[in-house]
Amino acid sequence: MATTVGPPAEHIGLSRLRHDPYPAYRYLREHDPVAWVPEAGRHLVTRHADIMRVERSPEIFLSSEDPSSESPSLMTRSIGEALLRQDGDAHRRLRRAAEPPLRPRVVKEHWLPVFRRNTRDLLSGLAARGSGDLFADFAGPLAARNLAALLGLRGVGDDDMLRWSQAIIDAGGNYGEDPEIWARCARAVAELDAAMDEILPALRRDPDPSVVSAMLHADDPLTEGEIRTNVRVFLGGGLKRTPRFHRHRRLRPAHPRRPAARRRGGTRPVEAGVRGGRPLGLPHRHVSAPGGRPH
Repeated sequence: MATTVGPPAEHIGLSRLRHDPYPAYRYLREHDPVAWVPEAGRHLVTRHADIMRVERSPEIFLSSEDPSSESPSLMTRSIGEALLRQDGDAHRRLRRAAEPPLRPRVVKEHWLPVFRRNTRDLLSGLAARGSGDLFADFAGPLAARNLAALLGLRGVGDDDMLRWSQAIIDAGGNYGEDPEIWARCARAVAELDAAMDEILPALRRDPDPSVVSAMLHADDPLTEGEIRTNVRVFLGGGLKRTPRFHRHRRLRPAHPRRPAARRRGGTRPVEAGVRGGRPLGLPHRHVSAPGGRPH
């Protein structure tokens, strides 16, 4: 990997990356593939081969907090010490406790029927109204409802799930240190913790196939603090929105007599909107060995 400090990445700011990152990514891939971005205080890796090297070299590029840093990562500041900020045995312990409900057989036999039921319920509501908003009336509530069931968040509504998720996502990318973003995240975490105060004792008494229940009853059970933080990780990664997609999201049920070609043509704006959605990135890493330091 090759890197520079200074031009040509100096002019690439956070607002530009939030608005439309693709031209900046293209420019950096061609001119500065491991670039120092002053406004973010980090190197930005943009070539696929380099990204995969970072991802596949955990002994060099660590997920854990950088001991030389003056402040914790944005993720740790927003949700606490999470499994995504752990390495080695510590990471494996947290992950192993949450894994059983996510195994393919459990998903197929238990969760798939739950997800299908949630889908039918939401589509029935759309059909009764005759039209709807793809995100607000279907995709968002479906993702929220499915994730709440999977985690074991009994009694938590779709709106709360979506609001908490977005607040955590925003804080995890708050490189500009916007105080209102931190405040929204703090409120979301406090509300989630209040819900967990009721959920944890109930699942301890009455286990179910959910992730929270699995973490409580694992061979090496997680502490309540570890469980709360892991749930925040799921919320921060499970309900990602794609703003450009929203421009093409009005839905009306297809008329059964409408020509097939017209029905197919109606998907083109949606496909274009999906392609325009901003991608998720990796959590940041810090370098532990001279062999991994950009040169």
